[in-house]
Amino acid sequence: MNIATLKSWTPSSLDPVIDTLNNRRKGLADLTDEMVDGTPPAGWVSDDAEAARAAHVRMCDRLADATATVAAVLGGVSEAQSDLIRAKQLLEQQLATADSYGWTVNTSTNTITVPAAPIWAQEPGSGVGIALAQGMADECAREIGYALEDAQAADDALARILRAAARGEYDVNIGADGGKFASVMDQLDDPITDGQLPGWGEIDPVRRQAQIDAFTEAMGRPPASVSDWKLAAALDPTSYDAKNQDTDAVIQIGRITPQPGQGTVRIGLFIPIEQVTNFPHDDLGDNRGFDPHFDPEQTRVTMFIDYETGTIVVRQNPSVDAAGNVAVDTPRVDVRQTTAGNLEVHYDAINPFAPPGSNLMHTVNGTLYVNPGPGGPQVGGNIGDYPQFGAYHDAPNGTTNTVVQDEADNMSSLGPMLELPQHHDIGDSQYGDAPFSSWRHLSGEYWERHGTALPTRLGDDTDVPAVEPYLGGSGPGDPGDVEVA
Repeated sequence: MNIATLKSWTPSSLDPVIDTLNNRRKGLADLTDEMVDGTPPAGWVSDDAEAARAAHVRMCDRLADATATVAAVLGGVSEAQSDLIRAKQLLEQQLATADSYGWTVNTSTNTITVPAAPIWAQEPGSGVGIALAQGMADECAREIGYALEDAQAADDALARILRAAARGEYDVNIGADGGKFASVMDQLDDPITDGQLPGWGEIDPVRRQAQIDAFTEAMGRPPASVSDWKLAAALDPTSYDAKNQDTDAVIQIGRITPQPGQGTVRIGLFIPIEQVTNFPHDDLGDNRGFDPHFDPEQTRVTMFIDYETGTIVVRQNPSVDAAGNVAVDTPRVDVRQTTAGNLEVHYDAINPFAPPGSNLMHTVNGTLYVNPGPGGPQVGGNIGDYPQFGAYHDAPNGTTNTVVQDEADNMSSLGPMLELPQHHDIGDSQYGDAPFSSWRHLSGEYWERHGTALPTRLGDDTDVPAVEPYLGGSGPGDPGDVEVA
């Protein structure tokens, strides 16, 4: 596998294959259901009846085997498409980085050549400048290598499934009474496309289609996994709660470098009580407690950081006052990331019903640091004392863990008025903003910043920006270290 080969692949070409397989799977499943229901009646007793029952079982088994084969191939193609999309995104981001620095990339050998005297280096032509450039190029090459490995693994996995299908290895024995078929189909059927999202209950078909449309618009493909469907729910701006009076949420999106295996971080900021004080009318709250499987609509602000697809989504839901007025504003979100996947997310969401001038201090805002790690991402930072804050991690294996739950400092109706201007630290920030700068060691415990990553403002689905990865350093990290201004 080399760069040229991966660049030539078009994952979207698998869309019609997936559609055809899905239609065939459903058709075969329906036909098998009908065949199982058509078991010869027990009252039919004769040699012909026994022969008919035996023929019926064989027919059901063949249909079940065909359904299992199509379902396995469908799952393999869908997963391969998702993996290839992520691999191509990572490759394209790294090639863009190389191009921006004037490096030469050999697409056949997967090597990167750095100019002898890069003009952008901190000391052009010096040994320090060349070493820095080479270090950045080596990191870029490693990321490209990861993308190629992921693409090759996806291709190999799909080939294994296709070979198994060709050999007829997907064998399902229903039995004379058809009793095994229901449990078999429970395993083969996608629980999402059949209307169930684990932890979220039944999904209305209209809402499900809106989520498919929103996800496809943003990602260029339909959702194919549980994490995809959760992201689809956040991307769907439609309001289903009657109090919102069909006012859509406002959604901002950005592309980050995928970090396969790190899963998704979901964050919800919500008002825990039914109503809070505002002027001239009170505001309605979300009236709920902490929930690892929260509905993205039941928050003031929802954030999704999907390391698998390389997507960050921030959603501001409509505000409703006690008089029934509905309005929504656009959240302002600035993001920085490092080549290692560390993220800094600064968010600021304004209540459209806030009194004039209050947006200077009374907004839902904060700065979060999300750091990938062997045990999954860690979340920390500095956030407002109001509202409630819940952060959860969905691992690729389907498990969900609580990362941070931070209660509002004031649970009364005066909470927003009193606590929004105040802030506090939460969670695990590790080095805070240090990784988003380059550092020069002066002496002893003294360091100075030498270059800082610029933030990227998230946009809507018509203009999705890519957050440029920054190769910085941890800088001052020991308790005694000092930053010199």
